[in-house]
Amino acid sequence: METPPIQEPPEFIEVTDLGQFIEFTTDWHAKKVAELEHILLVPAGNSVEVTDKATDTTTEVILEGDKLVGFKAGIELALAYLGSLPFTEIPEVLDDELVIKEEGVINESPQE
Repeated sequence: METPPIQEPPEFIEVTDLGQFIEFTTDWHAKKVAELEHILLVPAGNSVEVTDKATDTTTEVILEGDKLVGFKAGIELALAYLGSLPFTEIPEVLDDELVIKEEGVINESPQE
């Protein structure tokens, strides 16, 4: 299984409103979770390159047995760390009535 090249994100993304920020954040989060879930499917026998940052030494590690279990445990830990976002995207409202459900209370906008 060959690892696809990592794409560097743009240095800055101009955000002009809260809705755009939420969209960028939820898209980024969904992509990272999907990538990690895909990596969990790695079969035994594949290899990864591990670089020691202190010595700049790279070692190829064959993912079998305990090494594969450890690798997958690390990915599971990363998924747990990402968790779920503390907010959700609110869909655009097509009419003037907005219903917000929070802690079992429904608030409706005043009707004219």
